[in-house]
Amino acid sequence: MITSLLVASMAAFGQTTKEKATPQTNESGKSFASSVTTLERNFKLDKNSKTEEIVIDIPPKATKFDLKVWSSVSNGKLTIEIYDPNGVKLGNYTVGLQAGSEKETSGRINKYFKEPLPGAWKIKIVPVETTGSIWSEVMIYE
Repeated sequence: MITSLLVASMAAFGQTTKEKATPQTNESGKSFASSVTTLERNFKLDKNSKTEEIVIDIPPKATKFDLKVWSSVSNGKLTIEIYDPNGVKLGNYTVGLQAGSEKETSGRINKYFKEPLPGAWKIKIVPVETTGSIWSEVMIYE
C-alpha cells in the first residue's frame, strides 16, 4: 500500500507515519487483521504563508478514512477545507481573531468516511496574514 501526504512549501515539523495491523471483526464475528496507516503532520504559519494543499492518496482497498485537523491562530484568519477526489467540498472551518484582540483562538474539524472514494483527497489550507500552527492526523484503514 502506498499512501502519500504532500505539502508544497509550508514549514512542516514533527511529521510521523505509522503502519500497524489492528484486529477487526467482520459481520459473522470472525476476527481478522486490518492495516492502518496513520499520518501526522504539524505546520507553523507566519504572516507570509500562502494557500497550500495537502494531498492524501486513498487506496482502492480503503474501508475507512478518519481525518482530524486542529489549528491555533494568534494573528490573522485561517480556513481549512476538505475535498474528495471529485472536487466536492465535504467540510470546512474558519478561525480568526477579531480586530484588536490579543487572545489566541483555535478550531478543529473531525471527519470520518466509511468506504471513501479512492484517489487524491485534498486538504486546502488558506491563511490570511496568519500566525499560528496546524496539527493533522489521517488514519486510513484497509
